[in-house]
Formats: sequence, structure tokens, C-alpha cells
Amino acid sequence: VTLYAREYVASTGFSLSSSNITIVRTEDNRQAELKAVIEPSNASDKRVTWSVTSGAEYIDITPDGDRVTLTAKGNGRAEVTATVYDQGITQKTQTCTVKIVTPVRSLTTTQQSNMFVPVGGNVTLSATASPDDALESSVTWYVDTTGTVDGYKQVKTETITGGGTTTYDLKVESLPTLVKAEAVSNYDGTDYKAERVFTIIRRPAVSTRTPFAFLSDVY
Repeated sequence: VTLYAREYVASTGFSLSSSNITIVRTEDNRQAELKAVIEPSNASDKRVTWSVTSGAEYIDITPDGDRVTLTAKGNGRAEVTATVYDQGITQKTQTCTVKIVTPVRSLTTTQQSNMFVPVGGNVTLSATASPDDALESSVTWYVDTTGTVDGYKQVKTETITGGGTTTYDLKVESLPTLVKAEAVSNYDGTDYKAERVFTIIRRPAVSTRTPFAFLSDVY
């Protein structure tokens, strides 16, 4: 039996696929991936260990060899560090800075979507940005007195932060009236929107007629 010794190839260094990552945390996106590239590609020791060296309250990591999945937990900054080895000895470390931002996702309210208010009446409409740690949002209120959603006119604009509440005082001039609040968070040139629509309608008339009593005789 002839045995051949495999030549040991020492690693000469490594790099990360990115030194800065931004995760825009939405309902459909909370994760990003980071990879360590060891040089040369045929290095004998390709072990990589991953750790969160700061900001662990903002991010979780799931290591998988030379890759790691980053899962955002909240707005903030974190640092993820990769360490590579050569013959069991720490060779080098590289760190990636991760920024997590959360745009507005929805406008919530405790009020009914359909509201009964008479012509000439007043009502204060309100909506609260969600989640609580959302980015600053520009909120615009629109009113449409045609009831067709085609005639919205801008009536108020204000700025709120995550968890903030926006209000609009409406004097009903005609029925039906549609009122819409639209919140927009902008990050890196992309708009993230949420809206809430209220419909002001006439209260159904209450019948004053005496209900009929239906009787049947059995013979």
C-alpha cells in the first residue's frame, strides 16, 4: 500500500462579500447574507467562525460554513465579525457593519372605516403609524366629496415618527365623503407607503311603520 501525503496549502488571507450591509426591514424582507472568501481557493483550512461583536439586540445570525444569514430584529447598527484559521491558529478577522431600517408598514385606527356623520357635522379622524420603530413618515390627508375615489384633494400634510398618530378635523359638507391618510417613508430613494381610508356616509333611515303581524288560522 502506497500512501501519499497531501500537500498542505496555507491560506493567505480572506475578504467578505460586503463590508457594509443595509437591511430594509419589511413584512417580506428581514434578512441578508454575508459570505467569507478565503484565499487561495484551494486552501486546506477553510474554517470560518461568525459572531456579533456589537449590536446583538438588533440582529440574529445563522452561520453555515463560509456563509451567514443575518436576520434583523430592530432599527440600529450591528457589527458581524468573521474569523478564519490556518492550522488551528487565528489568522485574520474581518468585520461587516449592518444597518437596519424599518419603513412604515401600515396606518392603524380604532375608528370604524364606515362612519355615520350628518352633513354639517364634525369628526376628528386619526391613524397611527406602525410599527413603533418605523422611520419618519410624511403623512398627507386627502378628501373626496364625490364618493368615487377619483376626486381626492390634498387638505393636510404633516410628519410623524414610528408609532406617531396623525389626525384630521373634518367638517362634513356632503355625503358620501371619502377621506384618506397616506404615509410615506423614504429610504435611499425608495418610497414605502401605507394608507387608511375612511368613508363618511348617511345613517340608514329607521322605519317608523308598525310591523305587520302575520296570522294563520288552523281549521
